Amino acid sequence: MLNTLVDLGYVSRIPESKRFSLTLKILNLGFHAIAHTDLRSLVRPVLRGLVSETSEAASFAVLQGADVLYLERVRAGITRLGVDIRIGTTVPACQTAIGQSILAFLSEQEVARIEARSSATPFISKRSRD
Repeated sequence: MLNTLVDLGYVSRIPESKRFSLTLKILNLGFHAIAHTDLRSLVRPVLRGLVSETSEAASFAVLQGADVLYLERVRAGITRLGVDIRIGTTVPACQTAIGQSILAFLSEQEVARIEARSSATPFISKRSRD
């Protein structure tokens, strides 16, 4: 199977070892899966409603490790701050409003576990959560 993945360009061999690594082409598989998920069709009407009420962009994302993965986004028309987040984008959870909203509802132990996996800083301090 690995040889097939190498031939297709999704995996590359690490020279002088028996190891392999993923190539950037593997992202195509992930983006394709995201684009065809039924979840997107469920959240799109909700996001459109939010956009019409607030005149601001609305996004749906999930926590993936220490990052948030954007699964759907509805723009408000004119981008005011030049923020263009595309479906499939991952951003450290602590650096986005949607990520911080997700983190706010997790236990302190879970936030600490996610913080340990992240190379991004800063996380919300314990004092600011009290």
